[in-house]
Amino acid sequence: VYIFDEVTSNIDVQSEKQIMNVIYELAETKIVILISHRLMNVIASDCIYVMEHGEIVQSGTHEEIVKKEGVYKKLYENQKELEFYIKEKIPGEEKYLPEKKREEKKEGVYCA
Repeated sequence: VYIFDEVTSNIDVQSEKQIMNVIYELAETKIVILISHRLMNVIASDCIYVMEHGEIVQSGTHEEIVKKEGVYKKLYENQKELEFYIKEKIPGEEKYLPEKKREEKKEGVYCA
């Protein structure tokens, strides 16, 4: 089991992409728990747990919980808007987006 807590905070975009690629590759064969406030890094997770005030308030895949009104949808929409703004205002600042969601689960369950 590997636990990564805010592993991409305070790093440049290129380093973030490299780190996330390694984490996604590792998650294909191992159990990975990724703790992140940056939701773009957890979209491809098999299971996302959303906490508010120390309690789990939502869980599921990105596709499942982004459809429901709640904390996750609000945070996701706010972050998506901010990232679009950054891309528009700062040319060349491409943010990491998972290249594709794994289509089948491997040995481990990838959670965020």
